[in-house]
Amino acid sequence: HAHLAPLIDALVARRLRPRRALWRAAGDRVGQAFLWCAEAFGAPARARRLAVLVIEPPTPLHVPLLTAVGDDGAPLHLRASCCLWHRVPGSSLCPGCPLRRPRRRRTADSR
Repeated sequence: HAHLAPLIDALVARRLRPRRALWRAAGDRVGQAFLWCAEAFGAPARARRLAVLVIEPPTPLHVPLLTAVGDDGAPLHLRASCCLWHRVPGSSLCPGCPLRRPRRRRTADSR
């Protein structure tokens, strides 16, 4: 949190995205990083425990650590924030994008 706070503050000052959205995006990246570590080191339970410790409240990095299995069979982090990749011409929503989930579920998961 302390490492990312100056970066978040600088981006908020430039009015690129709201503070809460930036923290949510950062928390999503932390959650995804722990999933990649789980795959790389073959320790999914340990990686999940560490991820939860890093992103659990009261840190501003807090996001739910929701996972699924992707089309390729690899674990997929169901993010709490949209990375906006779909706005790039020719792109689509990422597999873990919250915009793919029904509105009711997005609301329930984001609490």
